[in-house]
Parts: sequence; C-alpha cells; structure tokens
Amino acid sequence: MHQIHSARSQESWQHTEAVHRLGFEALRPYTDQLESALSATSISFYPQVNIITSSDLRRAYPQGPLCVCDFHVEGIEGGAELAYGFEKDGILVIDHHAPVERFARPISSGNLAAIYRDLVGEPISPHVPVIINHLDVDSFVSALIMTGTLPPHPVLEQTVLDADHFCVDGNPFIDLLQSCQSTERLAFAARNVSHLIAGKELDPEALEMLRARAAERDRASQLVQSGLIRREGAVAWGELTVPLESDIVLSVMNEAAIILLFSPNPRDSERWIVRSRLGVSAPKGLKLFDLDLNQLDPNWGGRWNAGSNARAGGSTVAPKDYVEFVNKKFESWNRQEKQES
Repeated sequence: MHQIHSARSQESWQHTEAVHRLGFEALRPYTDQLESALSATSISFYPQVNIITSSDLRRAYPQGPLCVCDFHVEGIEGGAELAYGFEKDGILVIDHHAPVERFARPISSGNLAAIYRDLVGEPISPHVPVIINHLDVDSFVSALIMTGTLPPHPVLEQTVLDADHFCVDGNPFIDLLQSCQSTERLAFAARNVSHLIAGKELDPEALEMLRARAAERDRASQLVQSGLIRREGAVAWGELTVPLESDIVLSVMNEAAIILLFSPNPRDSERWIVRSRLGVSAPKGLKLFDLDLNQLDPNWGGRWNAGSNARAGGSTVAPKDYVEFVNKKFESWNRQEKQES
C-alpha cells in the first residue's frame, strides 16, 4: 500500500512540476482555497442542447441580469456588441462561438472574460447568475474570472488558447479540465486544480483522467500510423468504434486542412456522431462555416474551427459521403479564394 501511495505522490508531483514550468505557480494565492471559494459563487449549469435561445434561458432564470460563459446563445449577435462579447435582453454572453468575423481567429471565452475584468475593473456582481453548459478549460477559466475566483492572468489567457486552438501537449491543467467535459463536477475540478498547483496529492480519479488523456494521444498516433485515420483530399478522417476528440488528432495529423472523426451513436446505430476541426494545414481564412456543413448535416453546430453534431444525436449520412461533400465544398471555396486574390 505504501508503494502505491508513493507512486501516486510521485506522479502528482511530476504533474505539478509541469504546470510550474508553464507559470501556474503565480496563481497559488488564488488556488490554495479554490474549492471553498468556488462554492460561494453563483455558477450553475444549463443543459447541453444543440440550440439555446434567450427565451430558453429566461424560462430557467426569469428575473434579473444573467451572465453566460462559453456557450452560444442563438441570435445574441443581434444585441449590443461589446469588447468582451454581446448583451441582449439582460443576458451578457462572454463567449467566442458567435458566427462573427471578429471571433474567427484564435480567441477564447477566457480571453473575453479577461477583457471584461480589465475594462470594467471588477468581477460581475455576486447576485448575477453565471451560467455554463459544460466543463472544460475555457468554461472553467471564463466563469471563474467573471466571478473573481481567479484573476485575469496571462498564464490563464494563454492556456485557454492552447486548449481550444493549439492542442498543446504536456499541460496537466489542460488535460485534467478537458477530461471533465462529460461531467458537471466543479468542486472536483477545483480541488484537483488546487492540488495540482500546490504540489499536493491528486485524487486517484484525477490521476486516472490524466493517464487516460495520455493514452488517447497514443491511440491517435497509432490510428494514424495504421491508416485507420487517413487523408483523402483536404480531409483527414476515420471511422472509429471508440470516439476520439478531434483536438487530440491535431498534433499527429498535420498535413490535413480538415479533420472529421466518425463514431456510431451508442443510442442509435444508424446515426454517426461527427467531430470536426480545422487541421494544422488549413489555409488562412478558411472557416468551418464556409463548408456549409448544416446543408448536409442540420445537427452540426460549433465555432469557426471546431464543431460536432453530438448534442443533436448525429447524422445518418455515411462517412464517405460526408467526406466527399466536405472535400467538394473545400475545393469550391479554394477556387473562389484564388479567383479573388
């Protein structure tokens, strides 16, 4: 038993050393009591559905102002445009998913939250509900910056970009929070982030999450080497029996402009869950919106460089037909770009 505990402690310490090399030690004054500080905030979860409107939010929160972090509210771009997002019907949206040109670049909700704090000079009122609909690096960081639980620190601003856009390996802070995506376990995430930065023993489950994330990177590499994920035209794609997040493929498949990963819907074998992302070799100016994915797959949703149809149950389109459609749309976009240049 002592040997097992020692092995876990060494593993936790190695992860702590990694985040300290990245500058997270500067956050310790804020993270040492992070779990208790988080419990005093007004952060809550809204269900993950494909389309969320301001009317939907108002049914759940009828009175007073609201703050949404890191998910798109349909039509919010028709409201007041602010340096840190949009505001409409008393709903402030700190989110980078709106289909507008200024968000079609590497920017994340955590960066927008930092802009809010810089311009306004203080966190949002503790009486305003702060709403997220998933748990990952960007939702965690943006919500905690907005509530004042974490500061708008440069290391956090770089980390949300690394997690959302650059698929940087070797960052346990990212790997831990990205591994929490299918949960709503804010307290678990906060406790283990605190322990990670302080050099304390991580929960056994958190250590297992970090191991699993490393194993997923190895699996992605093996799938590429075996040809199960292969390139066809501009698209790298694969039919996978076990789902794989598209961001993990970025570092092992760098010659593709677009990545499409297909896996069966476990609740409906006739439907395919499709995870899509712009690849490392995507030409400058290309956005997933340019590929008219909703024309083929009405259930697709996402931002300019990443998306999925998982929240709406997937697509009945066969993977090869899906890839053919995307390649044709890419070729059409590419021809038009050359003609205009």
